[in-house]
Amino acid sequence: MAKKEDNKMPNPMTMIGCEHEGDKAHKGCCGDGMCCMDMAGGCCGGGCACGTGMMPEKHHGGKGGKALLALSASIFLLLSAIWVGMQVFGTPWYKNIRAEFTSAPYNRTITVEGEGKISAKPDLARVSLSVVSTGVSVKEVTDDGNKKMSAVVDAVKGLGVKPEDVQTTAYYLNPQYDYNQPVIYDDRTGAATTAPAKEPKIIGYNLVQTIDVKVRDLTKTEDVIDKSTTLGANQIGSLVFDIDDTSTVKTQAREIAFKKAREKAENMAKAAGVRLGSVITFSEGYSGFPPTYANFAVKAMDAGMAESSAPSMEPGSKELNISVSVTYEIE
Repeated sequence: MAKKEDNKMPNPMTMIGCEHEGDKAHKGCCGDGMCCMDMAGGCCGGGCACGTGMMPEKHHGGKGGKALLALSASIFLLLSAIWVGMQVFGTPWYKNIRAEFTSAPYNRTITVEGEGKISAKPDLARVSLSVVSTGVSVKEVTDDGNKKMSAVVDAVKGLGVKPEDVQTTAYYLNPQYDYNQPVIYDDRTGAATTAPAKEPKIIGYNLVQTIDVKVRDLTKTEDVIDKSTTLGANQIGSLVFDIDDTSTVKTQAREIAFKKAREKAENMAKAAGVRLGSVITFSEGYSGFPPTYANFAVKAMDAGMAESSAPSMEPGSKELNISVSVTYEIE
């Protein structure tokens, strides 16, 4: 009986490497490193992907690919966490983006300035009247000062000044001290020495009462001052001529300023060969009326203001300036 030979077929899953002892001949084909060869002895190249019948013995790119994949996943999770945190706890970045679209490549504007001046006559006089009294006691100076000031206020109101236009602005009562130190002379040598210092001694009091009076009838200004000084007002602090309500004057000056600004802008646009559009923006500057002071002197007589000469004064005029800056669009 013939012996049956076992025909062993090569295992289709056999893994052969170029470095394998039995496959030195394929090294030149497959090159250095481990690779897979199919049943026909062909090379599959690095990574071993010769079909379902072949499997790699070693795979150099396997671990590196997994590491790269893990790193990518970590970065993605980190960025996702940051984005979620910004949405929950902060303002989303895209809400801070602002976009403006314009058909013009740049702004076409012109800015000009105009000034309006108005001169107006004052319609109000402000005068400060004071009564200064001195005496050895508080009662003496207050009685004297109050009596004189009451007479001044009554006289001012009698000249047509309204009660609301008379206001007390100062009332000062101060003691007067004796600081003198006697000088002692030596009869033998004639040398002079100062006596030891002592505490200051009150020898009297000084009372100052001041009222501020608004005289709206300027023809009565001189009478107010003359009558007040006759009745005991012995200090005139100031006399200022002013305009009580400047709103009307400001409106007139503002209209002049804008008119001049418009005329200037039109002349410039005409010279440049363009046309003015609408007003883009504007601003205003104001220069108020400087105070007008009247200078005069009250002549006190030895009898204690028994007579006084009424000063001559002129209110004159005051100037108000308003400047504007206007920006126009150029069409």
